[in-house]
Amino acid sequence: MPILSIMSLHDLQPSNLVPRARAVRLGSGRDATGDLTLTPHAVCRDGSFFILAPTFIPQPNAAQLLIREAGIEMAAPKFMLVFRVPLPDLDAVKAAVFAAGAGRYPGPGSYTECAWQTIGTAQFRPGSAANPHIGAVGVLEKVDEARVETLCVGEDVVRRAVQALKSVHPYEEPGYEVFSIMNF
Repeated sequence: MPILSIMSLHDLQPSNLVPRARAVRLGSGRDATGDLTLTPHAVCRDGSFFILAPTFIPQPNAAQLLIREAGIEMAAPKFMLVFRVPLPDLDAVKAAVFAAGAGRYPGPGSYTECAWQTIGTAQFRPGSAANPHIGAVGVLEKVDEARVETLCVGEDVVRRAVQALKSVHPYEEPGYEVFSIMNF
């Protein structure tokens, strides 16, 4: 899916613009001059679509109206969930994350349970208030862990996947990161 942005005409060179055939009529709601007619333009550059309005878009929902009128579908945002897990718990944690919707690639292949993983050594020293799953308070511990990276399409999916990760991970503080992915 392409990325979609809305910006004013002065942000891009006019030579890149392809005029759309229809105007979109928007009520401004800001003054007594009546409705504001915007003629949006579409541009496609490097797989990204832009809708360009000749002036500031006056209403919060006006951007969605322009998108719908231009016939462009918005792609769900993509995130990369990266986490580390002790090897004995790897399959159970991945199963929970996948059940929450992570690891699914949109497209004709309908791939599911997709992940990249590698093995490494983690180290940590539990503090005095810790209740460690592995090791003892105050003692430096080294554990073989898997680092897993998986795609989450949609903010709701990444939130569910993180919740699933936290609910089944053996550590009281699982190590994970979530990165936003841009399409290029």
